[in-house]
Amino acid sequence: FSYDGGTNWWSYGLVPSGPNGGSATVGVPNVQTTNAIFNLTDVINPDATDMSDEPFTVYVPPIIIWSPAQGDVIFNNTVSSVFWVINTTGINLLNAELSNDNGQTYTLIGENINAQEGYTFLYFSTTPSDSCIIRLYNVEDPAEYGLSAIFSIATPPVYTLTSPQGGEIVNTYSPFLITWTVENPYGPYCYLEYSEDNGQTWVFIDNAMNEGNSGSYEWFTPNVESEECLIR
Repeated sequence: FSYDGGTNWWSYGLVPSGPNGGSATVGVPNVQTTNAIFNLTDVINPDATDMSDEPFTVYVPPIIIWSPAQGDVIFNNTVSSVFWVINTTGINLLNAELSNDNGQTYTLIGENINAQEGYTFLYFSTTPSDSCIIRLYNVEDPAEYGLSAIFSIATPPVYTLTSPQGGEIVNTYSPFLITWTVENPYGPYCYLEYSEDNGQTWVFIDNAMNEGNSGSYEWFTPNVESEECLIR
């Protein structure tokens, strides 16, 4: 990559290629220019090379949002962090907007945020969507803004333990089957904990797996004697 029409070059290293061509995803450097070009050279035969037909523009927005990132998932009706970098002077306060339709419309979700902090926590209460974007803009000049990558907002999973239900007497050092159901499963895994003091402290048991909308795990009970045991 060259930002000055080929006078200076930055290497992206090696990328795979097929017999008839290929593609590669590379990071865009934080350099604003209207004279950027790419050059591609075969490793074995350096004479086989090609360069951009015309220079192109790299635009560095005044605000770069690096979280949420591409592919992130945030549960709706929760508070989540947003991180950014300011690339220009004079931006002191930001407003935050959220789109759940790939930028067609936006809803204000935060006002007068300290731009120099570089992060904030926002409440995400929108309808679940796979096409969400955060927009941060300068309160004094809304033309100075930054957009996040596309991320998802999903309904959080809801777990219901079906065993134990309460009142059981369980032997120490013996197998016990923990079972549960789950609504809106987000992923195949969950983790299990137990408490011997009615939830004041918790001890990790193991990772467990959901199978669709339910799951089970055979737990070998520890040497604990208590009438205030809980599973979560």
